[in-house]
Amino acid sequence: LRYYDVNVNVGGPFKVDKAWWHFAWRKQFNAVEQPLFNFDSEFETWNTNPSFKATYQLNQNHKLIGYYQWNMKIQPTRLSQGTY
Repeated sequence: LRYYDVNVNVGGPFKVDKAWWHFAWRKQFNAVEQPLFNFDSEFETWNTNPSFKATYQLNQNHKLIGYYQWNMKIQPTRLSQGTY
């Protein structure tokens, strides 16, 4: 029924030719009909995914990289109301 996917990316050097950073954020939404399940409205799924990366050039042959990614998904349960 509805879908959107928003992505934001930014990054750059902390120190030219030595240290860099990058940040990305993604927000995804999907709304569909579920013919086999009885919901009050359409089935909505939200997915949020931020990530961060930092890179440091130790010397000509060695690079240090740190990366962090997190994901959160929100959607209703598919169990019928009152069922546990």
